Amino acid sequence: MSSTPSKSNKKSIKDPTAASSLALLNEEIKNSEARYRELLFGLPIAVYTCNAEGYIQLYNDAAAELWGTKPLIGKDLWCGSWKIYKQDGTPLPLEECPMALALKEKRPLSFEILIERPDGSRRHIIPNPQPTFDANGNLSGAINTLIDITQQVEARKKIEASETQFSTLANNIQNLAWMANADGWVFWYNQRWYEYTDTAKEEMEGLGWQSVIEPTKLQRVQKGWKDALDTGKPFEMTFPLRGADGKFRSFITRVLPIYDGEQKIIRWVGTHTDIHEHLEHSSFLESNLKEVYEEMQAVLQFAPDAVITIDEKGVIISWNPEAEEIFGWNKKEAVGKLLTETIIPERYAQRHTKGMDHFLKTGEGPAINKPVEMFAVTKNGIEIPVELKISAAKINNSHIFIGFLRDISLRKQAQETINKKTSQLIEAQELAHIGSWEWDVKTNTIEWSDELYRIYELDPEDFEPNYESFLGYVHVDDRELMNATVQQAYKDHQSYTLIHRITCPDGTIKSLKGTGKVLTNKQGEIVRMSGTGQDITEQQKHEAELRASEERFYKIFDSNPVPMALSEIKTNKIKYVNSLFCSTFGYTKEEVIGKTTEELGLIGPQEYKRIIAYIFGFLEEKRSLEEIQALSVDETEQLLMRLKQTDAMKDFEVQYTRKSGEVFPAIISFEIIRLNSERYTVFSYQDISERKRAEELLKNQNKQLEKMNKELQSFTYISSHDLQEPLRKIQTFAGQIVETELENLSEKGKNYFLRMHNAADRMQTLIQDLLALSHANTHKGKFELTNLNDIIESVKAEFAETDILKGAIIDVQELGQVHLIPFQFQQLFLNLISNSLKFSKSGHPARINITSEKIKGHTLNHDGVKPNQTYLHISFKDQGIGFKEEFSEKIFEVFQRLHGRDQYPGTGIGLAIVKKIIENHNGFISATSELDKGTTFDIYIPAS
Repeated sequence: MSSTPSKSNKKSIKDPTAASSLALLNEEIKNSEARYRELLFGLPIAVYTCNAEGYIQLYNDAAAELWGTKPLIGKDLWCGSWKIYKQDGTPLPLEECPMALALKEKRPLSFEILIERPDGSRRHIIPNPQPTFDANGNLSGAINTLIDITQQVEARKKIEASETQFSTLANNIQNLAWMANADGWVFWYNQRWYEYTDTAKEEMEGLGWQSVIEPTKLQRVQKGWKDALDTGKPFEMTFPLRGADGKFRSFITRVLPIYDGEQKIIRWVGTHTDIHEHLEHSSFLESNLKEVYEEMQAVLQFAPDAVITIDEKGVIISWNPEAEEIFGWNKKEAVGKLLTETIIPERYAQRHTKGMDHFLKTGEGPAINKPVEMFAVTKNGIEIPVELKISAAKINNSHIFIGFLRDISLRKQAQETINKKTSQLIEAQELAHIGSWEWDVKTNTIEWSDELYRIYELDPEDFEPNYESFLGYVHVDDRELMNATVQQAYKDHQSYTLIHRITCPDGTIKSLKGTGKVLTNKQGEIVRMSGTGQDITEQQKHEAELRASEERFYKIFDSNPVPMALSEIKTNKIKYVNSLFCSTFGYTKEEVIGKTTEELGLIGPQEYKRIIAYIFGFLEEKRSLEEIQALSVDETEQLLMRLKQTDAMKDFEVQYTRKSGEVFPAIISFEIIRLNSERYTVFSYQDISERKRAEELLKNQNKQLEKMNKELQSFTYISSHDLQEPLRKIQTFAGQIVETELENLSEKGKNYFLRMHNAADRMQTLIQDLLALSHANTHKGKFELTNLNDIIESVKAEFAETDILKGAIIDVQELGQVHLIPFQFQQLFLNLISNSLKFSKSGHPARINITSEKIKGHTLNHDGVKPNQTYLHISFKDQGIGFKEEFSEKIFEVFQRLHGRDQYPGTGIGLAIVKKIIENHNGFISATSELDKGTTFDIYIPAS
């Protein structure tokens, strides 16, 4: 059987009709590319493109201005920035920049980076690289928009905080949740997913979710998901997911599309709700409620998280575990209560009751079998958003209502976060107060963005959209320059940037940074101009305040009476020094600024090593010099703050070298400050050369003092032994003469001899008192815990061997124990009691009263008292002859006597010894007296 060969449907390429079509097609492609370039260059934001290999193919002027340089087309890879940093300031390798990663991973991605221009300035930007694909789905390149958000970093932090809050919430809900791109590629799961499936991000990304679906259900799920992607409709299906224990549990899966402003799907958000118990509940209903089986099955296929059943009176008759999880009431607590007593907010209670009554009367209800969003309240009183579906059934002539409630907090948060991300560019422009405009030159009509109207404080209805109206709002002093700049740009076909002022309708003056670009058609004719206007009023005020603040800082810094240097934390390079620094080290400011102390040679190599070893030894760390130099700014600041919190640098002495080569000691201290958002270290230097010399002089003087003390001790020895020896012989021989030969002397001779004998006695007493005073000055002894009453008894026993007491009464209360030098306090009480006995009233027995109490230092009015110290107050009171108050200080001076030797014998040293003993105990003594009424000595010594 034969057949005639069919003719080809394809036309020969030589066919003139085909050639003509090809030419038209090429022309259309060229026109399309021209329109594409025109659109690209007309955008007010930075845009550039790369091919599939990453080589830059095209960029607009806004991109070049942002970079501060113009990359080489076809030679420079991925990005035209001079330097790129991560958000924390650490360098970002070029091959890890967003564009490189987007091309490598063939998916859009965006994260904030920091770029540095050749002039050293830095800008915060958000790149948004979008991979492009040809008709066959092969990667053809990418287009990247760069959003300058330098002034909006703080605003972005608020957005990031919101995202963190969303992520925290999403990771703590009981539902499994995920997000996918418009094409169905899953890029994010919440923590609950990973915990339930015992999987990792690398396993799940993309289509990894298929591995945890029950194999017999996988094909059905794949088909349903593909249908949803093709139609853009929500996806809902129940199927089992494998858990960490290897067992499958049934989940109801719901996936909703998220749209942008143009109603295009940009994301899918999916949740999986564990309905294992729901299905068991369904089985229970099937076995016990046969008559409503079909209806219940139809309802349960839409079952969300919580399933609650109530009767006609609103009493709860069933309450599933998910209801417990969501609302906090357990089944025993909930069943039997009215629904209005549990989850219905008070403001909805009346509406709920009326709705049930209406349904029971009419059989109709607005919420029956329809999803309704409302609020429910948990056991702890927190309101949460829920989606509610109600199904009504009649059993044995009574209605029951089955409510299916889903906690949509996560969905609400997710939707809000996605909307924020979708409108990120718009928000960034609003936060930056950047508006855009376009001027149709031929028709002289201007179109402004909403933000530009807000900047000018104008209502669109009040603005005639033409060039003349625009100029009318430019400040009168800037209007001529503005017009000349626009006309020059129009003439030269060039872009412009101009800072100018505008006057708002209410008279408010603002500063704007305006940009403009000329757009032409194929014939080179200008068809329109476009540009932006950014409100920089607050920025200029802030910059002016910063400049003024910086000027004040440097004035104060320069006039500081201490040598000071301001250094960068990371490099330790000196940014500024004051005049006293220069005079101290011998350098000019020009010689030191921009250099480190090591480069200037202010610290020698060995001294530098000693300092580093000391610091890290104090911090108990071991680090090499290379490790220290590699620290980031934050790490260096943390290290300095740790050092600041210790005593490591307290009185730390460093050997510095002046420009002249002279080495001198100095004590350094430092503080960390912020200046114009940059962090610096302020060092101050205290030249202690004079102090060191003074210390050396003091050391020599101490040696001289020690030598003098030794000589004084020698003198004391001589006084104690050599001087008293002949004096004792005089007293001995004089005593023998008085006993045996006194009657053989004339009356005159007797008088002279007795006077000589008394003078020798006084000399003996004087020498003993001088020795006691010297002993109190030079021999402090050892402090011991001593009972003061024991010392008093010892002194009284010593007096008992003589007849000096003469019936005197000494009343002593319980004085307590205190740390003191026992033999010195023995001398103190001996002198005070002797003093009271000596100056008692004639014909009256002496009466002495000794008491004590503890008091706080802050109650005492005396120099040197420690307010928080507890003192022991000893009161020594007699009823003797007393003295005038004006002598209350004089009596404690050496050789001071208020009475003649003939009236009251003594040397005038006893009370001076008492005062010195009190001072040895870090205390003080005072005396109050009145003639013929007695004297009181108040002694204060530390109680511990």
